[in-house]
Amino acid sequence: MPGGVREGGGLGPPLFLETIKLQGGVYRLLDLHRRRMARTWRAAFGEEPGFRLEDALPPPPDSGLYRARACFPGPQGPPVVSLHPYSYPRPDTLRLVRDPGLDYRFKLLDRSALDSLRASCGASDFILVRGGGLTDCSIANLVFESREGLFTPEGCLLDGVKRESLLSRGIVRARRIGPGDLGLYRKVLLVNAMIELEDDVSVPMEGILPL
Repeated sequence: MPGGVREGGGLGPPLFLETIKLQGGVYRLLDLHRRRMARTWRAAFGEEPGFRLEDALPPPPDSGLYRARACFPGPQGPPVVSLHPYSYPRPDTLRLVRDPGLDYRFKLLDRSALDSLRASCGASDFILVRGGGLTDCSIANLVFESREGLFTPEGCLLDGVKRESLLSRGIVRARRIGPGDLGLYRKVLLVNAMIELEDDVSVPMEGILPL
């Protein structure tokens, strides 16, 4: 069970987070966010959420790009949602880092372990290597571009909603990618709820630093 739930059923700080893209007055990928939230609730609390995510979302502005940050305090809900103007990250290097035992199967509010590893990796961000295969960086799932097409590592720290959408539509395919396979690719693109493939938030292969 994720951290934050104390013995006896008491609650610590807010446990979970959903980051939802709000663009042009529309909340994006809400169905996938709802499904992930439901999976999290079943795994963490053994029940369905007692609220609807969309009911907690504030009326959207008509224009602009925003990150809707929905913080969930525990099984009682509902989430506390705040809107933040969004600008795209522009990493220039990614460092391969062996997995120190991170567990981010659920989108946790506490990102201290991820942020600490990112701060100490000596690059814009890290790429976590687990069991000999690449997974994610601290803020996004990864998509590798080659002449064959677009591929995401079969293992991931967090099954992000954008990754799930791209896989379900056949735009990317999952495969095992190890450090020795990087020469097969031209660049790596970062994707998450906020970042589309078309935004080209990417790093060329020469920007990936070795273990």
